Amino acid sequence: MPSRSSKKRSRPHSPADSGAGNPIKQEPGNSLASLAALVVLATVPFALSIGGELVFDDRKTVVENGVVRGTKPLIEVFSTDYWGDPLASMTSHKSYRPLTTLTFW
Repeated sequence: MPSRSSKKRSRPHSPADSGAGNPIKQEPGNSLASLAALVVLATVPFALSIGGELVFDDRKTVVENGVVRGTKPLIEVFSTDYWGDPLASMTSHKSYRPLTTLTFW
C-alpha cells in the first residue's frame, strides 16, 4: 500500500503556473500608440509656453545668471545658488539646484 506522502495532490492551475507569461495579450500597435499618446501629453503643455514671457524670478534665474548665459564657467553651477549668486555670499538664498540650472543652459 502506497504511503500518503507519495500521492500527488492536484491543484488548480493559474496562468502564472503555466509558464505562458503575461496573461494579457498586447498587440505591438497598442504599445506604439500608448507611447505616442504619452509623448504628446507630456510635451503639449510645455510647447504652448515656449513663446511666453519670463515672469517673476525668471529674469534673475535665466537672463542675469552668468552660468546660464555662459559668462561664467560652467563648473560654477556647483558653487552658486539658483539665481547665480555665490553660495558663500550673505545675499544668497542658499537654494542649491545645479541640475535645474543646467536645464536652462
